[in-house]
Amino acid sequence: SEYDLGHFVQTLEAPSEVALQPGEYPVVTLMIFSQYPAEGEVADPSSCSIDQSDEVVDYNDKPLMITEVSLMYRTNLQYSKEPQLARPRLYGTDEEWLAAHVRPFFDAPCDQDTAISNGGWFETEGFLSIKSHFDLAARGYISCEGGVQDEDIGSWSSLSDYFSDGEMPNKTGGFRALHLLRRLWACANANGGDYSTCEYSAAETSRLANAVAIKEMERFEAATWSCGAICGGTGDVAFDLTTAEEVSYFVHFFDVMVSEGSLISQEDVLTLQTTLESMIDVFVDTFWTRKWQLWNGNNWTPHLCVAALEWAIVFWHESSGLAAHVLAIVNDIMWLHRDYYTEDGVYIEGVAEYGFMSMNGQMAMAALLQASFGISLAAIDAEIIQRLASYFISSMSSDGYIVDFGDSHRKRGWTIPLAVIEAAIAPASVNGDAISEASINSVQARAFSAASYGSGGFYSNPWRIRGNVLIFDSLNNLRTPPLYESQPLGGQVMDIFQAGGYARILTPLMSSGIQSPVCFLSKCIDPAFPSLWDNIPYSSFSFQARPNTYAHSEVDFGTFIWSAWGSRLISEFGYGTIATSVISLDP
Repeated sequence: SEYDLGHFVQTLEAPSEVALQPGEYPVVTLMIFSQYPAEGEVADPSSCSIDQSDEVVDYNDKPLMITEVSLMYRTNLQYSKEPQLARPRLYGTDEEWLAAHVRPFFDAPCDQDTAISNGGWFETEGFLSIKSHFDLAARGYISCEGGVQDEDIGSWSSLSDYFSDGEMPNKTGGFRALHLLRRLWACANANGGDYSTCEYSAAETSRLANAVAIKEMERFEAATWSCGAICGGTGDVAFDLTTAEEVSYFVHFFDVMVSEGSLISQEDVLTLQTTLESMIDVFVDTFWTRKWQLWNGNNWTPHLCVAALEWAIVFWHESSGLAAHVLAIVNDIMWLHRDYYTEDGVYIEGVAEYGFMSMNGQMAMAALLQASFGISLAAIDAEIIQRLASYFISSMSSDGYIVDFGDSHRKRGWTIPLAVIEAAIAPASVNGDAISEASINSVQARAFSAASYGSGGFYSNPWRIRGNVLIFDSLNNLRTPPLYESQPLGGQVMDIFQAGGYARILTPLMSSGIQSPVCFLSKCIDPAFPSLWDNIPYSSFSFQARPNTYAHSEVDFGTFIWSAWGSRLISEFGYGTIATSVISLDP
């Protein structure tokens, strides 16, 4: 039989006349029967009692039965192009990458209406500066504030540890170094090897490249590839959070550094390639053995999938069969994550950090797939992601802290602001569509900037800042001043997300007739520019009532938070918060 031949998986094709569309799946009916063992019967066919075969085979008195069957429906994946043969491959060719994700930021004009740095919680007035966010993450200075780079490439604090004894740069610094090296080499290659128009000289580029090669191979040799029991595993082999982060990091390292000759020895190249492929084998095994790390469908799923997708792109031509298999897995498994969004845009695990993790992985995959394969990930619903932007903004309390329902934290302001922006322009972020308006209005846009964390791109990985976010600054009617200075975030509004079980009532505490200036001690509201003080003259009442089958919402029925005059006055969580490990101290 098929089982005797070791065929544990049967692959069946759905009839063509069914004409299934992406996201649809067939209903399958199984007929299961049981029988007594085929071995151990007595030779006499007239005696078929199993009692007569006691000494022939163990368990001869137990019936053979199927107790579990797993059905997996997989979609055919068609793409219009493949990653180029030359390296680097991530985000397309150098020319495509520079045009889509680098030059738009360099060429964007300085906007005097933006809080170039230190907005929101850092008390500078103005709208979020996307250009400056990229500057700080990718260049280490803010050009719109007159910042310029030093001729010494090691003077940037993110890179300085590459030139010191013993110190290992953090991984954000590593991503920045790799991003800069690709920019420099791409610039020089486009100009026949001439670095005169590039950000740094050939000598400085070479100095950084050699330092990165040495330090990063040291990091690779000391790498830990799994968090195991620490992050919920049982010690068995599985592709987990740590595995994904290490794979993503060293895939970027391999793609950029191997593109430039002999910086990495052939022996180290082979070691990197072999190790990374062995981790991807674990990813594939995690899929086929249905391990929870991937099959939960929660925030882990995009986090793991984006690392595997990056590997598939970088090794598309060297491990073509495995890479294509990984691409198909990502395409299929991401449908499980779609269920973590309700129809009205609520991400059911909470905003910070899992909502941010979800967006980070999904938006990176969207850009990678468009650049390398010319496709969009069908499992990402751009319309629902658009609604997520309003849910995010409604999840900010009037004290400037995120509402910490579900598995979310009480975070000061928008520490990952691009997640909100990419949601607001989701058709462009997900599918590369041209758009003329955002999914949020001018009141929401002002509220977003008024509660930004203000650190710009100081903590950001420049590879995850994509050029399409600049579209947000070009859209009309997002900076319309408020009607009343005393109500900078508009009049009373009730945001109801019925499917997600969340609502917020935002009520102004000052009448519209209050004369200017409107100040709180020395902090005054400016109708032209959002600031943290816009939140003060409001009461916000946020509450959650949802099925306890939602992830991380086991007792989230009737929880509420009330803030007024810039302070959080009541937080009723029912069972405490995830921020405290001592249960007796939880409210």
